[in-house]
Amino acid sequence: MLKIRLKRLGAKKAPTYRVIVINSTTKREGKPIEELGYYNPKTKEMKLNKESALAWISKGAQPTDTVKYLITNCNEDGTLNYKKSEVVKLSKKAQAKKAEEEARKETLQMLEVYRSTAQDLLAIPMVTGRKTESEKFAGAEETYTMEALMHDGKALQSGTSHYFGQGFAKAFDVKFLNKDNKQEYVYQTSWGASTRLLGAIIMVHGDDNGLVLPPRVAPIQVMIVPVMQHKEGVLDKAYEIEKQLKAAGLRVKVDASDKTPGYKFADAEMRGIPLRLEIGPKDIEKGQCVLAKRLDGTKETYTLNEELPNTIHQLLDQIHDEMYAKALKFRDENIRTAKTYDEFKEILNTKAGYIRMMWCEDDACEAKIKEETGATSRCIKEDEEPFGDVCPICGKPAKKVVYFAKAY
Repeated sequence: MLKIRLKRLGAKKAPTYRVIVINSTTKREGKPIEELGYYNPKTKEMKLNKESALAWISKGAQPTDTVKYLITNCNEDGTLNYKKSEVVKLSKKAQAKKAEEEARKETLQMLEVYRSTAQDLLAIPMVTGRKTESEKFAGAEETYTMEALMHDGKALQSGTSHYFGQGFAKAFDVKFLNKDNKQEYVYQTSWGASTRLLGAIIMVHGDDNGLVLPPRVAPIQVMIVPVMQHKEGVLDKAYEIEKQLKAAGLRVKVDASDKTPGYKFADAEMRGIPLRLEIGPKDIEKGQCVLAKRLDGTKETYTLNEELPNTIHQLLDQIHDEMYAKALKFRDENIRTAKTYDEFKEILNTKAGYIRMMWCEDDACEAKIKEETGATSRCIKEDEEPFGDVCPICGKPAKKVVYFAKAY
């Protein structure tokens, strides 16, 4: 591969550079294929054959960031259009800091990806925050988590995002080639959400009658149940509606089994299918159907026309919003605050959910809570204002708000 880079000349503290085209496999001081000009970073004096440089780039030559800057800001006569406020090149320390900042940003960005996915697709509200030192991933500098609250008041860690820094990179000698063609250790992140989310769907939304699946991930969004399907035209109408809804992007199935309608209703309910569409001879005669919501069991009659797919899309969005609102209400009603250790234990023994408490960041206090109550720290809520300044366990100064709960 061809590179367009700078070749250093001049004294130690007064360098000047040639802009050269060179094969990437050639030694640093090797003979270039072509010299395109020169550049003095101190005086900003430059003479560059911009036309030739662009020709080499069109042939696949790769310019360094500094050369890109010089080409971009090259006047017609080959001199540099220099603006004092611009920086040609980041220092080595600044480059490292930028790489670290990018890795930390990615760690939080991925946590937000998981949180928004849980909200927008699964209708599950999450509590997010940073794990304590004893709960974070071994070897990570920081671990961030999202926690879901189940029906029984226990928390479920549903996804994590880790910032490793350069610890593992140095241990396993993992490096990359930076913008200056020099090797440096990577700043590593790691993140994931697993099949725990399937458990969260079941335990957040399910009820005594079975599953309640979020419409946006339900394999079947609408189950069509033909009533008195042995009557002429009933099954044909059911399949006609199925075809219409599938053409509109809906996931639909006709239950044409020989079971009774009551059995089919119960089966669809147990499987958590968001909407059940009932169609029988009288419905066909009136040009209507009945739609039943799995979430609350309500039924309404709708006209069979070209607007039916849009109506069902809107209903499914409404069901999603209702499921999220219901889960959010349950979560928020089950976040309580404890200002003393006795209050903490009282809440834990009589109620479910999260308990907010100030914490001194001493592992011994965290371990005592776990040993005596079975509750564990779920996350440090750095986005919440402290509501006290003393740790209820030891009496030492405390600055962090931590959520505790019993968990799976």
